[in-house]
Amino acid sequence: MKIGLFLRSLRVLALPLAIVAAFASPANADDPSLDGPLYSVSLGFFDSVQLEEEALQVRVEYRHDKGLGFLKPFGGFMVNDESAAHLYAGVLIDWYVSDSFVITPSFAPGLYMKGQSKDLGYLLQFRSQIEFAYRFDGGTRLGINLNHISNAGLGKQNPGSESISISLIMPVKYWW
Repeated sequence: MKIGLFLRSLRVLALPLAIVAAFASPANADDPSLDGPLYSVSLGFFDSVQLEEEALQVRVEYRHDKGLGFLKPFGGFMVNDESAAHLYAGVLIDWYVSDSFVITPSFAPGLYMKGQSKDLGYLLQFRSQIEFAYRFDGGTRLGINLNHISNAGLGKQNPGSESISISLIMPVKYWW
């Protein structure tokens, strides 16, 4: 079952995540714009509600730090182990509940290619997501997110798909 594969993948990530958690301290969210733009890498399950079609997925995103008021643009792509791909771009909101806890809702239209994965009924799909993340000193975040992808009734069928993932979100400044 793919849950076993997911759990084995988490073990590979466990050591780096434990090191980050051990040496990080809560962040000061007084000026979160100091984090700058962010990269996000996620590992999880595609179509996690319909367990008979579930697939392991990986997502990569770029999150810009400047936008229109509190709305920030972002873009990314998802691929799963059944050759599906979703390329999307949209907007998000970072809501700092405390110095170290961030809730990030987002919305993004995108193009979905099913490969051998679930047929979502149309090329254009809309993804809505909610992410709950712990923000470490320096801006790195560790989060869990839930999302729904659907064609909003544009296709003859609209089965939709729900996914759950764990994300590591890091400021771009750490990559250059």
